[in-house]
Amino acid sequence: MKINSHIIGFVSLLFLLSACLSDLCGSTLISESVSPGQKYIATIYEWDCGATTTANRVINLRSYDSGFDGEDQGNWIYSLEGQLDVDVMWMSKDELKVFYLAGTEPHVKTVWHDVRISFQKR
Repeated sequence: MKINSHIIGFVSLLFLLSACLSDLCGSTLISESVSPGQKYIATIYEWDCGATTTANRVINLRSYDSGFDGEDQGNWIYSLEGQLDVDVMWMSKDELKVFYLAGTEPHVKTVWHDVRISFQKR
C-alpha cells in the first residue's frame, strides 16, 4: 500500500508540474495586417515558453472575425527559432508575401485555406 501512495503522489506531482509549465508559454503581439476585403488577418508575434527556451517568431493566419489564439499551431504559416525580423504584405485578397532574413530557414506553409503564401529573403 505504501508503494501505491508514492506512485499516486508522484503522478499527481507530475500532473501539477505539467499544468504549471504549460501556463509559462505566451504570445507577445508584434504586428497585424488585414487582407484587402477584410477576410483575413496575418499576425506576427513572439511565442515564448520562458527563460529556459528560445523564443520563436511566428506568423499566424486567421479569419477576420475570429479571435487571436497564439497556441493554435494549425494557423501558424511561419515559425523560426529566435527573435529575427520578419514582415508581411498582402499582394491581393488571397495572396500574402512574407519577407524574412537571408540565411535563415523557417518552417513554412505555402497554402492556408484559400490564401497562397510566398516567401522572399531580404
